[in-house]
Amino acid sequence: MTELTDLRAQQIQNGESLEGLRVNGTWFHVLRSFSHDKEIAKIGTMALAVYIVIKGHTDFQTGNAFPSIPAIAEQIGVTDDTIRLALKKLVKQGWLTVAKKGRNNQYGIVEKVHIDSVDGQRWATAQRKYVGTQFQPFVDELQRLVRTGNLPTDKNITINLTVNVQNVAGDSYTVINNDAGTSAAQDLNLLKTLKRL
Repeated sequence: MTELTDLRAQQIQNGESLEGLRVNGTWFHVLRSFSHDKEIAKIGTMALAVYIVIKGHTDFQTGNAFPSIPAIAEQIGVTDDTIRLALKKLVKQGWLTVAKKGRNNQYGIVEKVHIDSVDGQRWATAQRKYVGTQFQPFVDELQRLVRTGNLPTDKNITINLTVNVQNVAGDSYTVINNDAGTSAAQDLNLLKTLKRL
């Protein structure tokens, strides 16, 4: 082993070409809101580890990942059953989709981006299947929505509008909460209706 290390050091000192090597500097992001919104507390640290492993396997062009449950378990150092429980939590909380492709699972990470007012109040949450090469265009579409009020042109984006309206009329008290995952068009129409109230 020492001879190999010495040989590599000599190659670097001599400025030799190191053909056949590649730098593995691929990275992916986890949005700050994932921790700030207490999502980790909701899903647990094991599910977070599974989320990270699957996101690390996700193809940047398609957004699909195909790691087997045993492979995920080996990378984290737990049992297959532990992985299955974590996968269920991720699906239940809306962070992961699972589809069968033959005998394999095809995973899709769901990216959630929040739109907040300047005072920190949640206005909406937009979500889309995570595809690394399409993440910045996803954010750009949301920026355009904020600037212009026009719906995103990307049909894969779902916007869940958060509306908390309290209307006191006489003795009646009405609270409208819309965070049930309606379409962007329905949400924005609801917002326009509420503005008229």
